[in-house]
Amino acid sequence: MHAIQGNSEDSVGQLIAGYFVRNTGYPITGAYRALGWVHDGQIVGQCIFNDYTEANIEIHLYAPKCMNKKTIKDVYSYVFNTLKCERLTAKPYCTNETLLQLLERIGFVYEFTQENYYKVSNTFVDAKVYKLTKNTIPKWVKINA
Repeated sequence: MHAIQGNSEDSVGQLIAGYFVRNTGYPITGAYRALGWVHDGQIVGQCIFNDYTEANIEIHLYAPKCMNKKTIKDVYSYVFNTLKCERLTAKPYCTNETLLQLLERIGFVYEFTQENYYKVSNTFVDAKVYKLTKNTIPKWVKINA
């Protein structure tokens, strides 16, 4: 498995984003950066980053077939080494217990809840805001940040 990257301006980024939208139904708006994982010629995982402020970037990840230490290291290295961010933010649905637990296992820390942040099937859903900072990356990740 290897990682590929692009953005909203190039064909690789648009390809990764297309897979992400088809797999999640989550719309992508505005400028974004994309990271994807390819195995046997197929894109098996997609990560969309948006709301880049140079200090922070927000992550949207879909990687059920390739969520492993390599994927996590690729994401953290991209955010903290390539983009030179100090912080990574995730805003999952408050009802997604599996993802909330995963975020905590891979080093994210809960900050606060944004009420009525998403609209899903005509219902408003809260988002839980999680952060990971350069200083709180788990030691096992070892990205040389």
